[in-house]
Amino acid sequence: MTNSSSNLQPPSSPHQSLTSVLKRLKLGHFLSDWQAVEHQATQENWSYAQFLLALAEGEANRRDQARIARALKEAQLPYGKSWSNFEFAHVPTLNPAVVMQFAESTTWLQNASNILIFGPSGTGKTHVSSALGRSISDDNEGSG
Repeated sequence: MTNSSSNLQPPSSPHQSLTSVLKRLKLGHFLSDWQAVEHQATQENWSYAQFLLALAEGEANRRDQARIARALKEAQLPYGKSWSNFEFAHVPTLNPAVVMQFAESTTWLQNASNILIFGPSGTGKTHVSSALGRSISDDNEGSG
């Protein structure tokens, strides 16, 4: 007669179980940072809700950053076109203040409004739209 207890696996620790569940749920931020956040929460006497909120915000921010990175990659914006190398003097009919207002305020983006850029060939429409897209993505990366 064989000993049936030898076929049983030892019970896993809560940490091992948590790691396994986080992998299964594909919560990468939780998985990589929960121990550091737990340490900070313990040191600062956070409530359970504060601890969970910190982990959830980190996960949401990382997912937002990944979504923006995917959208930028799919947009295939031309490399090297930014505000720092756009020469407004070459397009005297373009009001830099109006263009930069769109770059600095993302209200139009939050309202899901479109920006239409018209002009003759060679006036920098692609450069402006690319610089605008990059400046917005840079703003979002800084907030995450």
